[in-house]
Amino acid sequence: LEQHEIALKVLINDLKDYRGAEIFCLQAGRVIGIRKGAPKKRASKKIDEKSLITKRRTLFLTLLKVYLEMDNRDEMVDIIIHLLNTQAVYLDIMEVLSLLPEYWSIEMLNNFLVRSLRQSYHNYREGQILKGLCRGENLMIKYELSQAYQDIGPIIITQNVVCASCKKHISGAEFMRQPNNDIIHVQCDFDKSNRDNSLEIVDSTTTTPSTSNIEESKAIPL
Repeated sequence: LEQHEIALKVLINDLKDYRGAEIFCLQAGRVIGIRKGAPKKRASKKIDEKSLITKRRTLFLTLLKVYLEMDNRDEMVDIIIHLLNTQAVYLDIMEVLSLLPEYWSIEMLNNFLVRSLRQSYHNYREGQILKGLCRGENLMIKYELSQAYQDIGPIIITQNVVCASCKKHISGAEFMRQPNNDIIHVQCDFDKSNRDNSLEIVDSTTTTPSTSNIEESKAIPL
């Protein structure tokens, strides 16, 4: 972030390239200005959308701070207002208002405030829609689970019920019903799975003599 701030100060104070500074922020610090006639290069490394938006917000806020720290910031009003109006989507309204001079009028910030409030309301509505969709999906899963419980039916454990693996009586709540309706201890099922996995590993490492070796052993020398 410190290097980006230095780059923005060079663009603004030394080069007076205000448009290049905004492009620098839009490109998340990967591009500094655009020369006429220069071929456009695609980014070699893709940045995910969420990370890109976060970097843009950080850089645009840094750019605003750089503008406001200038000695002639009152002469930069038009450029600052342009930044607020065009990049409102990346600027937090509360952070911006805490940075701006108190003597700036509401009329100056009218477009920025309208855009920011509109964006905030849009984000709120989008969040409510996603919340509703998640709630609906959760209800569907609960319904499917209840239907599955009804189809399977209850498990009644009596004194005569024993574990299908160790043949011991089922006691406590640590048991499960297998697809073939056998009742088995959870630990027994876990141990059985480990044994099966061990056998698979042993089988995969076991080698058999090749056909050529067998044929050679059966060959009768002349």
